Amino acid sequence: MIYPHQIPLTERKALSWRLLFLDAVNNFGLALPRGSNAYSVLTSFLNEQIKVEVAMDREQRLNEQAEGKPAGPLRPLDNSLKSAIDNFRATPAFALVSASKPVLPMVNAITTSVNALCCQTCGSAAAICEGLATMKDNGIVSDKGDCIAQLRQMFDMAREAARTYYAAYAATFPVNLDPDIVLSTRHTNSMLAGNHHLANFYASGMTEFVDTAVQPKAEAQLNLLMDDKAVEFMLDLNTYKGILYIMFHECIAHAFQGLLPNFQGRQPTRPYDMFAEGFMDQVAFEVLREVLEKTGLANTSGLKRQIHFPDSLKVTERIRLSRNDCDVNDVATDKAELARGVLAAETILKLIRSAYTSNDFGRPEDFWQGYYRLAFGLNLRRDIDWRKKRDFVLLLYKYHVVSAQPLPSRDRSEEMFLLEIERIVTNYLRTDDIDLLMLEIQNLK
Repeated sequence: MIYPHQIPLTERKALSWRLLFLDAVNNFGLALPRGSNAYSVLTSFLNEQIKVEVAMDREQRLNEQAEGKPAGPLRPLDNSLKSAIDNFRATPAFALVSASKPVLPMVNAITTSVNALCCQTCGSAAAICEGLATMKDNGIVSDKGDCIAQLRQMFDMAREAARTYYAAYAATFPVNLDPDIVLSTRHTNSMLAGNHHLANFYASGMTEFVDTAVQPKAEAQLNLLMDDKAVEFMLDLNTYKGILYIMFHECIAHAFQGLLPNFQGRQPTRPYDMFAEGFMDQVAFEVLREVLEKTGLANTSGLKRQIHFPDSLKVTERIRLSRNDCDVNDVATDKAELARGVLAAETILKLIRSAYTSNDFGRPEDFWQGYYRLAFGLNLRRDIDWRKKRDFVLLLYKYHVVSAQPLPSRDRSEEMFLLEIERIVTNYLRTDDIDLLMLEIQNLK
């Protein structure tokens, strides 16, 4: 069996350590005096201890190469992390930290989490990650991966939400095409071109289709920025909290993309595709919001929140603002493509909400059903290519621009355009016919 790529053992030790630290900072953050000497000492000395463990792995490999020996198993991750925390507690710095009442509980929480890690429980007595057989290690981390549990919980939360929402709202979605969605973790020393590298945000995502002949499969890849020389992840609290948004974007916008009329031959979209990266990003954000706020389908379907940060939505909004921050009318910028896609999604939501209020489509508050049905229906259809979806986005963006103009400044053709868009949307809600919707859009452009 081929497992998705996972961050190798040596680097994963540094990542696991960082995740445990950030988890503790998140849980005790309100009580922490960030500028205090105790906090600075804690951060610095904890980092130094894990660097010692990572250096031992690298030194082992260098010595094996120099002596012409075959590579041997590396020290288990749980042992390395326990040594790091034990060594920290043996340093004079620990005395300073112990004297700080706000900081000590955080150290104790990290210690408890480290001691709870057990590689044999995660793998088995006969098979733990050793840094030798890459596929074996990948399989252990993919199947359970306690050392990156925080990332897996965020991914599982997004995957469950995506499956629940598509199953509920995609009327034409056949159950037998439910894609297998798996998590892959990677590290990079620079954010790859096209992955929407943001200032002060040190993670990115992309989805690769690894479909088999009988099963659609999507690999959601999480890329984390790492200083290769120091083996230090640039993961800060803001990035850590923002990973949840990345997971929702990959699972909602991409994992189910292009499954109909058949999934063979699915291809990734362009990095700045208006529909996939703009329109569907807004849809993914709305799903994330419902899950976090326990509203809509997320409330009635009993979706679980495996991990939650009180300010998740604020963090996500900051990331998305930076991602789409541009002059939306500047057609020469890639960011403007994303921004127009987002505005198009917001516009169609307003149109559908208005249609539900003024027509007999059910309860006015059920307008979200029409919104998700349209978005998921379009995203599933590979035969409706990116050009037609772009035309759809551009016409909605035009509606946004024209409708924002004062009434006296609009000419008759603009008024007719607004009315025609409203008619097309209302007709779609009556018929649930995506093909007719796109035909009318093509006739209007």
